[in-house]
Amino acid sequence: MQFNDVSVFYDYGKEVIFQTTIQTDEELKEIFLFIQPKGQSVRTESVIANENGEVIYTYDAAATPLRPFAMTDYWFQATLDDDSLIESDKFSFFYEDNRFDWNRLEENGFQINWQNKDASFGQTVLDVAEQSLEVARNYVPAEPPIQLKIYIYENASDVQTAMNLGQYKSWVAGHASPDLATVLVSVPEGPSQKLELERQIPHEITHILQYQMMGANYRNAPMWLLEGTASLAELYPNPDYQRVLERAVEEESLIKLEDLCTSFPPEASRAFLAYAQSESFTRFLYANYGSSGLEALMKNYENGLGCNEGFSSTFKNSLTQEEYRWQQQLGIHTGMLVVENVAPYFMVLALVVMPAMLSSIKTKKQQNADGEHG
Repeated sequence: MQFNDVSVFYDYGKEVIFQTTIQTDEELKEIFLFIQPKGQSVRTESVIANENGEVIYTYDAAATPLRPFAMTDYWFQATLDDDSLIESDKFSFFYEDNRFDWNRLEENGFQINWQNKDASFGQTVLDVAEQSLEVARNYVPAEPPIQLKIYIYENASDVQTAMNLGQYKSWVAGHASPDLATVLVSVPEGPSQKLELERQIPHEITHILQYQMMGANYRNAPMWLLEGTASLAELYPNPDYQRVLERAVEEESLIKLEDLCTSFPPEASRAFLAYAQSESFTRFLYANYGSSGLEALMKNYENGLGCNEGFSSTFKNSLTQEEYRWQQQLGIHTGMLVVENVAPYFMVLALVVMPAMLSSIKTKKQQNADGEHG
């Protein structure tokens, strides 16, 4: 049996057509197509061959999307009448967004991809990317991947559809697939175009470096640390973060950092505040403990420690105590935090010290009574 003329064609986000011709003198009982995007489990599709042994199968990539920008393996398996199995070689294709015609520039470990602009724009993106990597490694001192791919889209909605981000909120403007070393950013036309490049590209590159440092446990790190560190690396910091922080301080509406360990709020305004707080708190940690402190913190999370445990194992204070210090620096009224910090000691006082004191008082009263009777 031979699997000849194996090929694949796709219309990104809609359908993928797999083809082969099976040459055999045996009767075929059933045929399966196996599809495995990088980092994901195998998908199994039942296919059929016509009288000439030709298989043409259309996979619905809209209903069950393939992983964007991933190398995808696929192969065929045929079952004969005697139930013996014959399997083809493995083949692969790169599932890139082919809705657009991409210009490309490959240099110094980067592949830059952009649309509808001349070569000078690609060089500008490359320059920003190189500077971004240098700055990001100050906060996450990890070796970059062999090649880092950057795709520049012209609007956020194209990024969202490219990455199947329907389950996310509409405010998502950029995305990184750390294990694929791939970054997508949206940079619309206008005078702030270069500033957007200097904000989004270093942010997403930092996520790539975080994965390079922490590997499979990358997602074990608190969200506030991942996003806070990425925000620190931005060449053009978001000017609205300080304004949002000041308003939250005035309105006493800051989000507890412990609530930002696993996820950010789904509402756009609260999510923006979460980014602002994460950037500010991570900057506070960097100022007090340096890059070595941030690296040690990431290593503890890489080793599987939880949000609070990893923090207290790295620094002398707990997350709540450092949050208190950070809020003091912001000039926030911290009376309630004081109560929260000393509450455990009041509990010890109530459970241990108070009973002993009451027992002592009772004993003294008894002694006095005995003395009076004597």
